[in-house]
Amino acid sequence: LVNHAQRIVCLDTDMTRRLGNPEHVTIIAPWPLEGDLQVIPDAENSFIVEHALVGKFVFMYSGNHSLVHPLTTLLDGVEMMRKGDECVFAFIGGGRGKAEIEERAMKLGPRLLVLPYQPLERIKYSLSAADVQVVSFGDEMPGIVHPCKFYAALAMGQPILLLGPKDSALGKIVVEQRVGWCVAHGDTEEMARLLESIIVQPRNELSAIGDRAKELAARHYSRERLRGEFCDVLERSFTSSEIAD
Repeated sequence: LVNHAQRIVCLDTDMTRRLGNPEHVTIIAPWPLEGDLQVIPDAENSFIVEHALVGKFVFMYSGNHSLVHPLTTLLDGVEMMRKGDECVFAFIGGGRGKAEIEERAMKLGPRLLVLPYQPLERIKYSLSAADVQVVSFGDEMPGIVHPCKFYAALAMGQPILLLGPKDSALGKIVVEQRVGWCVAHGDTEEMARLLESIIVQPRNELSAIGDRAKELAARHYSRERLRGEFCDVLERSFTSSEIAD
């Protein structure tokens, strides 16, 4: 099928390699739902008040809790932390991996905030409450799946804590573009150390990371740009078909 296709669209370089690096491939990342990603200031954010997050440093994982993108290393790191009473780890969403979160919440208490999926009209409020967005990417998943929540975090201008391989397509973006941090699955000590260092990092430095993320999203991953690139692929395909006929 790969050899007979006129054009192939992949979401990242990992997928391209899995297909054997065909010449007729175009990489187009998933675009974020920009209309639902408005940043709400803390003073106007009812989600922050409702869930007692005023004055808290919030790490957030929002979306599907999948077994192939484990959060165990993050949870182990939280448990190992010796400081950080002013921080909260918010897990919003559902899925088969949510059971582990709920079990840990019994042990870690108020440091974990566990909530179901939020209504679409409330997404901008919940996401805006985060200081850092967490994205998990399973070690066996590069080239197979692609977490689209990564681009929502970029578009929101929020630093990203990527739990997964640094040599993956997403890992390279985080490291090379300096839009966050990357920790390998299983490296619990590094996770605990990193979490403690993030919460004491000066706010202006965190803001600079977020600004780089937002600029990167606007420059390379905006909905307008990526939809235009996809339309270009379709147009070239139709043109090639007409020439062949």
